[in-house]
Amino acid sequence: MSTARLPRPIDITVPATSANMGVGFDVLGLALSLSNRFHLEAADDLSITGCDECFAGEDNLVWTSYQKACELSGFDAAPVSIHINASIPLTGGLGSSSTCIVAGVAAGLFACGREADPSRVIEIANAIEGHPDNVVPSVLGNLASSCTTDDEELIIVSWPVDARWRFALLCPPYAVRTDKARMVLPKEVPHRVVEWQSSRCLALVRALGEGDGELLGAVLSDRIHEPFRKQLIPDHDRAKKLALEGGASGFWISGSGSALLAACLSDEAAEAVSAAWEREFPSYERFILETNTQGFEIE
Repeated sequence: MSTARLPRPIDITVPATSANMGVGFDVLGLALSLSNRFHLEAADDLSITGCDECFAGEDNLVWTSYQKACELSGFDAAPVSIHINASIPLTGGLGSSSTCIVAGVAAGLFACGREADPSRVIEIANAIEGHPDNVVPSVLGNLASSCTTDDEELIIVSWPVDARWRFALLCPPYAVRTDKARMVLPKEVPHRVVEWQSSRCLALVRALGEGDGELLGAVLSDRIHEPFRKQLIPDHDRAKKLALEGGASGFWISGSGSALLAACLSDEAAEAVSAAWEREFPSYERFILETNTQGFEIE
C-alpha cells in the first residue's frame, strides 16, 4: 500500500456546534462562530502539541481520524506534526471532539491527493463519530441535519439561519460525559411524545430561519432528553430562569451538556443574559456567538 504524506503544511479551522437544540434531539445541529484551529505538516515522527499530555498520544482523535481517511483512500498514513489551537471548551456540549475528527479526516484526504469534498468528509467523520448531529454542521456551517435511506445512503440537509440571532453560551467548569447523559434517558418513548417532538422540531427550523423569537420559545419544550439530562447539570434551572428573564427567546442544553445556550434576537438581549450569568456564575466561561455560515476551512 502506498504512503500518503502531506505535500505542504496546512491549517484547518472547524467551528463549534450546538447539537440537539431542545426538540431537535439527535437530529439538528447548529454551527457557531467559535472554532478550533489545527496546523498539520509532514514529519519524521508523530508529534502533537497544544493539548493536554493525556491527549497527545497515538490515540489522539485528529491523528486517528487522519489515519482512517488515508486507510479508506487506499493509503498508509505517514507521520505528521499536529498543533492544536483550541478555543472551544472541553467540558462538553460544543462539539470539540467533532472538530478534531473533521480536521483529521480533511487533512487525511488532502494528503491522499483527494479534494476534501464536504460529503466525503461527513461520510468518513460520521463513521468515526457514530452520529452526525455535530459533524454535519461543523462541515457545512449553518443549521444542519442528516439521515440515511433504507439502503444506508447518507442524506444531508442544511438551512440558513436569520442573521439577527445571537447565542449566549454558559460553560460550567464540569463535564457531562455523553455515555452518562445517554444512561439517564428513557429506554422507550410513547408515540404521542414522538409526535410532540417531531412537529416542534419542524417549527424550530422555521423559527431559526425566519428570526421568529415567539415561535422559537413556543416550540422548544422537549420531552425526550432535557427533563432527564438537566439533572446532571446543577446550574440548569437557575441559568434558564436568568436567560429568559434577560430577554432570551429560548434556552436549551447544548449537546449533552454541560454547556447551556440562550438564543436571543439582538445583541442587547444576548449581552443582558451574559451579564446576568456573570453575576450569578462569575467563574464560568461565557460567550456571545453568531451562526457560522462557512463550516470547516482549509488553508
